[in-house]
Amino acid sequence: MVWILLAIIVLIGCFALVYLYLYKRQVEKMIEELKFIEDHRTNLLLSRHLPGPSLEKLVDAFNEVLKSYNEREYEHSNYRDRLLVALTNLSHDIRTPLTSIQGYAELLMDTTLYEEQEEYLKVVSAKSRELRQILDKIFELVKLQDANYFLKKELISINQILFEEVTAFYHIFEEKKFEVEVDIPPTRFTIYGDEVALHRIFKNLIQNIVVHERAGHLFI
Repeated sequence: MVWILLAIIVLIGCFALVYLYLYKRQVEKMIEELKFIEDHRTNLLLSRHLPGPSLEKLVDAFNEVLKSYNEREYEHSNYRDRLLVALTNLSHDIRTPLTSIQGYAELLMDTTLYEEQEEYLKVVSAKSRELRQILDKIFELVKLQDANYFLKKELISINQILFEEVTAFYHIFEEKKFEVEVDIPPTRFTIYGDEVALHRIFKNLIQNIVVHERAGHLFI
């Protein structure tokens, strides 16, 4: 009788150890699945390989959270896509009349104007340039949000790109009464990077100076 009881206790102990081992493996599997879902941004749910009401409730609770997150992510993604499309259309719709305004303003500048008319026309030209800069930033934002957009890496000259951007702002420096001192080394400094992106960086830096700083001495 005693041996039978001992055998039953041993069997129960072995069963408990096996169940604890399987329970541990189930938890480790859930952690692996959660890590995979986080890394790959998938809509997968946790799986359950071991019976038990407590474990079933835990897996169901995790899956409800994952479902709720996936639904919110889907709604956010749809909203973001619609917003980017709207911004792209808006940018294109405004560019055409804006180009016409700038073209006619340049033509008028070549005609005989009274001093007051010329001042008004300069304001129109300046504001149209500002609007184009805003549109360019919107268009750049849309491109950067595109998952298929990649920076192009090639050998580029930093000082050459900086010189080109400073030169492009020369007329604005004059209008804003900036005294600009340019000291860009003639030695060619090269890096591997995206030429368009570096142009954009220098352009934004100079624009910030022009917009937010008062007229004065500017050293580049």
